Amino acid sequence: MSKSIASIALIRREAEGQTLWLAQWNEGWQSYHFVGGHKHEDETFRDCIVREIDEELGLREAADVVVASAPLAHLEYTDVSGRTGEHTDYVIELFDVALVGNEARGKIEANGANRWLSEPEIMAQRCDDGRLVSPTPVRFLNHLGWDLFVSYAHKDDQPDGWVSALVQAIRAEHAEFTPTPLRVFFDRQEIRSMDDWQRRIYDGLHASKLMLAVLSEHYFASDYCRQEWRQYRDHEIRRQMLGEAIAPVYIVTVPGFAESSGRLGDEWQLDLAGRQFVDVRDWRPHGVAALREMAVREQLRRLEQQLAERLARTRRQSESKSTVPRASERFVGRSRELTRLREALPQGKVAAITAVQGIGGIGKTALAFRYAQTFADHYPGGRFLVEAERLSDLRLVLVRLAPDLGLRFSEAEQRDDDLAAARVRTELERRGRTLLVLDNVDRPELLDARQRQRFLPGGDRLHVLVTTRLEEDAIQAAGLDCVPIDPLPDTDAIEMLHRHRAIHGDDEWKAALRIVHLLGGHALALEVVAVYLWRHPDVSYRGYLERLETEGVFAALSGTGADRAVKLSEHLVKLIGPLLEPTLAGLETPDAAPALRALEYAALLPPDAVALPWIRALVAADFPNELASRSGYADPWQQIERRLSGLRLWTRKEDDRLARVHRIVQEVVRARMPADRGAVQQEALALVVRIRAAALENAARLGDFAWEAEPLRDYVLARPRVDNANVLGVANAICTPLQHLGRLGDAATVARAAVACGERILAADPDNAAAQRDLSVSYSKLGDVSVAQGDLAGAKRYFEQSLNIDQLLAADPDNAAAQRDLSVSY
Repeated sequence: MSKSIASIALIRREAEGQTLWLAQWNEGWQSYHFVGGHKHEDETFRDCIVREIDEELGLREAADVVVASAPLAHLEYTDVSGRTGEHTDYVIELFDVALVGNEARGKIEANGANRWLSEPEIMAQRCDDGRLVSPTPVRFLNHLGWDLFVSYAHKDDQPDGWVSALVQAIRAEHAEFTPTPLRVFFDRQEIRSMDDWQRRIYDGLHASKLMLAVLSEHYFASDYCRQEWRQYRDHEIRRQMLGEAIAPVYIVTVPGFAESSGRLGDEWQLDLAGRQFVDVRDWRPHGVAALREMAVREQLRRLEQQLAERLARTRRQSESKSTVPRASERFVGRSRELTRLREALPQGKVAAITAVQGIGGIGKTALAFRYAQTFADHYPGGRFLVEAERLSDLRLVLVRLAPDLGLRFSEAEQRDDDLAAARVRTELERRGRTLLVLDNVDRPELLDARQRQRFLPGGDRLHVLVTTRLEEDAIQAAGLDCVPIDPLPDTDAIEMLHRHRAIHGDDEWKAALRIVHLLGGHALALEVVAVYLWRHPDVSYRGYLERLETEGVFAALSGTGADRAVKLSEHLVKLIGPLLEPTLAGLETPDAAPALRALEYAALLPPDAVALPWIRALVAADFPNELASRSGYADPWQQIERRLSGLRLWTRKEDDRLARVHRIVQEVVRARMPADRGAVQQEALALVVRIRAAALENAARLGDFAWEAEPLRDYVLARPRVDNANVLGVANAICTPLQHLGRLGDAATVARAAVACGERILAADPDNAAAQRDLSVSYSKLGDVSVAQGDLAGAKRYFEQSLNIDQLLAADPDNAAAQRDLSVSY
């Protein structure tokens, strides 16, 4: 794979209410490109663009142009080179360049290769005269962002260009109130396919501050418009602008739309009908001329004011100084956690502090960065990041913050941390509201209330957001509001994969969903896989799924994360094990040994149905003294549960006797366990499972034991090829209780698993009479379930197979040859 390192000049001028961009014709590529070129090894990016402007435009720095001292943007991406046709890694810096005087403008106009391109021409990748525009300027403009994305059905712009005129009228209204032109993403090309939509529209949609939806019957009949609405609604949720970022203009009557209920079941119409929309239906039949009427102008003026208010919020966001890195553009979901963070940092709360806490790699830092970006307009004083690992003194945090605030300490302040901290505190009290992000807090004393009261400003001047792996008890003891972060839900996890590389076709979607399930929504694991698939387009989702299933999740991720092509947006550490290691190492002290043992047993159970009473019994057998109850003392088991829950190593389900453990946590824990201890714990767990299955089977009051049906079922289904004799017995024991509980589907699945298990045992050991008897029971159980499901023909067949086994064994229980023949016949 080749690499291209270049600088690009962004030279623009404003004309007729829109922005024009300078481009130059490239004879070799037969298309227009922005001015720029490859960087030499011995020059900086800025030196490169100064040289390119001189060579390509004949313009000299200072005399003809002013080049910004720092790049406007830094881009890194992989694409197919239009020149070589091979995948290329691009590293590009964009520089703002201003023309000085009329002489520079005259030099540009004198060269026929130069042309000022409008944004519609750039997006169409074609000039009005038919000549081509390179696709790279679209990428650059998308990176800079748009004020407004226009979502419309192209049929509504035909034959009179009415939507185009509407967009121009909105631009004109905007120009009356501000000299800064409204930057509009308005694509006028017909969309040929969803791939075409993805290639041309998707990035512009996500780079836009607001969306204008032009509503009509054609609009609601367009799959592409529906996709734009869905994507942008998710976008506004992530930006905490739900209900604010889409502005509908209603141009043609849509049956059922204006009623308060909208069209029953149509979420698209319901969402847009619930928003404040501009109604110009009465004027649409009169064509473009109607846009000049006073009543329409008043409507458009009101629309523009709405847009201006919302754009003002985005401008406040950009004006808030920040040392917090931008969240990845591929960040997904977490709207619930973002809302909780906003509620946990209320106005008027003294030095409000909250904690984003969870296991390594689950996305704590990414969420903190997203919060800082989403609510930038709330922090005119700025947003600042301090790495807090191994810090226990808040004064040191403030000292580290000083350079970002533009402070220089006197000699006395340099010698005295109290004086230095007081200086920073005074500066924070002088500024507007400020956000301080403390990343990776690992010392609880840093959060102590006395330190906060002594060193941090009071009132609503400072919000402090903490990311930490400290236990929940320690966070709450410091008086902080803990916001735990859990795995991504399926929809968000799929979206993360899709944003890195589009998923096409049912088979690929199914494979992607299975990958999400295997990774359990772990944000870093998903990003490792997403980036790997993006960088290796020859590997299908289905192919990677096969690798996961063949190698195992942890082994596959280790190999994937070690791939040199994988560069993660938020983490330098690519492997999950090292991220979890500090948390797990904290459980290796003597006092934490019972908690570590509990986690090890949990790692041997199905991840979504960990039965905590089973684990308590097992740990009590291994540590009888440590788990013995003593009058007047806290229950030691409850302390273990709180510890593991607080570290997010397991999370309680609605039934608090059950918990979930992340699959990746399980794999890491199992990999750390000594082999001999693991085997002993597997056998102890198998014994407990057999006892609990027997208890469920023989229960006089089945409802008292119903909660155990799920973990027993999952135990059977998770171990079809491990400890078969035990699995077969457990499966047979729980079939009838599952049926009596009304869970016929589960009963049938377990019975079939039992039959398959028994047949595998006999295939390996044909003389096993006990397995024959168990298999007979399995067929009988499957027959009972088939009767309950109404499959009488299937039930007859299963009962006959069970009866044949019983008759053969009764006639000659020691006839191993007959057993073998029977096994072959089945």
